[in-house]
Amino acid sequence: AAPEPHAAVAAPETATPTTPAEWIARMDEALQPGRTMVARVRIATRDERGGESSVALDVLRATHGSETRTLIEVESPAAGKGFAYEIVARPDDSLERWVWLPEVRRLRKIAGVRRTDPFLGTVFTYEDLALATPVERREGSGRWVGEGDDRMFELVSPPYHYYDRVV
Repeated sequence: AAPEPHAAVAAPETATPTTPAEWIARMDEALQPGRTMVARVRIATRDERGGESSVALDVLRATHGSETRTLIEVESPAAGKGFAYEIVARPDDSLERWVWLPEVRRLRKIAGVRRTDPFLGTVFTYEDLALATPVERREGSGRWVGEGDDRMFELVSPPYHYYDRVV
């Protein structure tokens, strides 16, 4: 006999967020499904001239209280293979980043890492990849735009050092 199809489960009814801080908190929850996560990640980018780059990573994330620790091992490109990073993110605090350098068999702390710094030389920031919460984006304004299935809540953040604004 064929297995029965899984029944759709309705999402629990929750109040619709009304402030940018509430929407960002909901987005953070969606991007961090649970207290722990294990994933294989591939970040591929193409520039306007047709150049391509790719980074493959193994990622383990665990949240304890308000602190999130993410362990990342680089699988490719070959120049980065074996490098391991630990990123410690705390609410309203700077990031802490550690790197294991396999060639010298040493662990080093990297100081001065910001949420908006590029991640491993890609065009993405720590915020973009949900490795750090977008603290500055919790401020600003929001409004509903569109209608029907195209309706969405638009958040506009005030300027901060990396972006003129985020919509």
